[in-house]
Amino acid sequence: MNRLRQLIAQMNKTAPGAGLPAGATAMWKAENNANDEGGTYNATPGANTAYGTGYDSTNKAFQFNGNVNSRVVVPTINLAGAWSFDFWFKADAALAINTGYCLIGDKWTALSSAFGVIWANVGSSGLVSLNYSNNSTNRASTDSFLQRGNWYHVVYTYDGSKTRIYVNNQLFATESGTHSETYNQQVGLGAVMTAGTINPITGFIDEIICYPSVISVSLASNLIAWYKGDNSNVDSVNTWNLIDGSTPQYGTDAGSNANSCFSFDGTANATRNLPTLGPGNNWTVQFDMNGDSGQTGLRGTVYADGGAGSNNFGAIIWDATNGTVYYRHQSTNLATTANGSVPNSTWKTIKVTYDGSKIRIYINGTLAATESGTHSETWQTTNPSPVTLSNTNAAHTNGRFIGRIDNLKIYNAVV
Repeated sequence: MNRLRQLIAQMNKTAPGAGLPAGATAMWKAENNANDEGGTYNATPGANTAYGTGYDSTNKAFQFNGNVNSRVVVPTINLAGAWSFDFWFKADAALAINTGYCLIGDKWTALSSAFGVIWANVGSSGLVSLNYSNNSTNRASTDSFLQRGNWYHVVYTYDGSKTRIYVNNQLFATESGTHSETYNQQVGLGAVMTAGTINPITGFIDEIICYPSVISVSLASNLIAWYKGDNSNVDSVNTWNLIDGSTPQYGTDAGSNANSCFSFDGTANATRNLPTLGPGNNWTVQFDMNGDSGQTGLRGTVYADGGAGSNNFGAIIWDATNGTVYYRHQSTNLATTANGSVPNSTWKTIKVTYDGSKIRIYINGTLAATESGTHSETWQTTNPSPVTLSNTNAAHTNGRFIGRIDNLKIYNAVV
């Protein structure tokens, strides 16, 4: 179990029957039953409710089959005018695109003063967004960035005015306006209580906790993703797994360990996309790289550059001819290391930081370049170009990185 999951498990996961987390009203762990850990609000499983493997691979989770008969009915609870739901969620890999699915809900057409529906939508790309609606009005939505088949830690809060949605302890959506509602009703897990225009989910929900207040959601660590490349695309600290090309490759790392780093042969099929992490306007990207000999020109390593007018993350580029690394944003090179500082066939640790004003580039822990001026950018979840390992920009198809990248770390802070 990765580090973030361990931290959350320490806070939330106790032995069945051990009681509620501090401040919670009820908690359903799905350990082969729908009982409330506090003993007051035992839920009622449906005829087809099943129990599958939970988020930590050792305990159980509710497993829903897309039919209302697998719904779990939670009895009426009065959470009043502010509430939080904390749970783990995994959408089935086969969920249909352009379709919405209920996670926790009462009525799609609930009265404006009542709790509505926490739901997921599979977009045309196959990626999933999280949403909250009541009275047939969408109050808050994330971008479509969750991958079907992966576990995510999700928190929804309502403070009496606004709804907020957190994924893996990061805020991804805030209601733009305001609304008033009260939670005092039955809800269904996996399907709404009253049939409407939202479908029952096929997938898993684990460790659902409800609170009669807005809980504090803070990052367990500024390190939000770590890709070790150990013959796997898995994120080691979270659940932001890489999206592989059709022929992902692995190579020998700096310690001569086989299949222990990402390898790239310059083809589009070997590239890998980062999920839409959205670390914001303070970030750090760090990785080990070794470019193959024989390359010339510009080679994208961690690359997204949206070109002129883009205010998102740009591109970390290796100049194979001059042996330099630079950062480009809005088609402008902002910071460049000295010639020969990053030669081919040599392992180097590259760290690029952005503090909301300046880019800095470090090589093997030593500051090698600083942006002379300042600029503004935000690494958003809606980056207009996907952030890739080895670039796929149509204008630079001959500039894909050929070599090896290892231990890629993404932080939502300057470290």
